[in-house]
Amino acid sequence: MRKITIFFALLFNVFVYAQSFSLDPTFSDNGVKINSDISYTPKDVLLINNNYYFISYNKVAKVSYGGTLDTNFGNDGFITLENGGNTFEIKGFKNIGDYLYVFGQATNTSGNKNIFFCKIDMDGSFDSSFGTNGFAIIDFNESEVLNDFTTDASGNLFCIGQNGSATIYFKIMPSGSLLTTFDALGYKIAAISSGKKIFSYGLNFLIVGTNFDELAISQIDPSGNLVTTYGTNGIVTSPLITNFVSQVVQAELIGTNLYVNSFHSWSFNAQESRLQKFDINTGSVLSTFTNNYKTYFQIKNNSIYITGADRCDIGTCTRDYKLTKQSLNGNSEPQNTINYSYNFPALLWSDDVSGTVFVDDNGKISLAGTGKKSYFIEGQPVYEWGFAMIRLVEGPLSLNDVSTKTASVYPNPFNDFVTVESGSQIKDIQVMDVSGRVISNPNFTTEGETARVNLETLQQNGMYLMQVTTTDDKTFTKKIIKQ
Repeated sequence: MRKITIFFALLFNVFVYAQSFSLDPTFSDNGVKINSDISYTPKDVLLINNNYYFISYNKVAKVSYGGTLDTNFGNDGFITLENGGNTFEIKGFKNIGDYLYVFGQATNTSGNKNIFFCKIDMDGSFDSSFGTNGFAIIDFNESEVLNDFTTDASGNLFCIGQNGSATIYFKIMPSGSLLTTFDALGYKIAAISSGKKIFSYGLNFLIVGTNFDELAISQIDPSGNLVTTYGTNGIVTSPLITNFVSQVVQAELIGTNLYVNSFHSWSFNAQESRLQKFDINTGSVLSTFTNNYKTYFQIKNNSIYITGADRCDIGTCTRDYKLTKQSLNGNSEPQNTINYSYNFPALLWSDDVSGTVFVDDNGKISLAGTGKKSYFIEGQPVYEWGFAMIRLVEGPLSLNDVSTKTASVYPNPFNDFVTVESGSQIKDIQVMDVSGRVISNPNFTTEGETARVNLETLQQNGMYLMQVTTTDDKTFTKKIIKQ
């Protein structure tokens, strides 16, 4: 793996106006950390006391600021949720004081699906004073799931979830017990059909979700009563995609602006996601941002940082870690929008999906995700997985970077020849195998800023790396596939 990582810096693809992203040399191995043979797909991240905490489907992970798994946390850096024969699906987690509150859905041995919370300190120990041995499991005698929570003025956990087909909200006391005085049933039914997020809003609370194909926001008071003076009878709506089933995946409230990552489906083939900014008082769409099929975002320093992956249903996927930065005006005011894109092949020749982004107070940008690499050894396919992180810093565009807007290689896949367009006169071309070893200095002919490259000497079908150097000493690297 060490042999692989030294070549990562060759594969920057940077689209910029006046800034660029570069690897943070203070993080792990020159900005890269790959945990080989660990299959872990992070879906949310927190940075607490200079440690990263991640959640996946049923595991919590802890990684130091330098990129090393904390082997004193759980089992070699991972806590797999286990309690009383239940299986757990984590929907989210939040930091309150010195604890992580992890929540979602618990399924017992009879197949009943219930709401769960667990409370874990920063070293990985469960708080035995919370619920039963650190777990609170709530059963409302339906199929339930907890989607989100915030806190009220008394320190209770004000929760939003689903109970069968209904959106419900309820309160959990600091002890982990249900606040039964909130309602005779223990919960109230929301005015929207699918509630996913809850936010404090002044003295009241906002529930954010969907009513089939529209965004829906309702306002309730601390007792759970609908605030009918808000919107129309307590609800503000905004059309999303007509006749598509829509759901809120991620949301963040800043002032009266609500940033929503939503997913929409009509059939297996008709699916997409959107990232937009809404006015919570009118439902108006204020901005639309770059988004992916799977999207995760963070807002920091008046910018929105977006990562994720495009859809890949069948066949070989060659996706890369991806980062885009935009102003909070998004596409509504393009003259004020600054866009940054950065594609990072975490395992060079593989399907690499960045699932989370975190921008810390030092301006350093961490991407975490998973990668699958496939290659051949003596004609036999080899497949490996890895939980990978990279950390980036922003800075002026290097004079040695070639924008991939002006650099291209085609056809790709190829048979024997490719054409390279670089935006500058080409001086040298090298071809490397997937381990980074130079295997060819191919012959090429040039005409202006275009080169025709003879690759007939490459005998093995598969993926290679082509590094191109121009006469003004700029370089770029492309993945190419021989078929």
